[in-house]
Amino acid sequence: MMDVTSTSMEVQHNMDFAILYEESSLHREAEDLVEQLSIPLPNSENLCFSHSFAHNGWIQLKACLWKQNITYWRSPQYNLRHIMMTVISALIYGVLFWKHAKVLNNEQDMLSVFGAMYLGFTTIGAFIT
Repeated sequence: MMDVTSTSMEVQHNMDFAILYEESSLHREAEDLVEQLSIPLPNSENLCFSHSFAHNGWIQLKACLWKQNITYWRSPQYNLRHIMMTVISALIYGVLFWKHAKVLNNEQDMLSVFGAMYLGFTTIGAFIT
């Protein structure tokens, strides 16, 4: 459908499909139907809902968590990959900064430990997404 209605086909056939549709009976029928359906029936009441959502936030949260649980359960390779990347990252940062936090001589040592922690968290976060 996209090949048939593309701009190159308009040029090839020397016609504008938008103008052709606006002048067609199909467009007029659709406009008439929209006007007809937008008029409310006699003795009808406006739609009124007691809540904005079908369920409260707790039920929606449980539904989303259950769906996410099913998604993760169906892809064990994905889960294994993330667990392995987390373990590998933890080992790399653990080896790099082994006993470094025990000896804090100045502010730079403390900032370097905080930077390593920040880098570890962002790396794991990047691997999970």
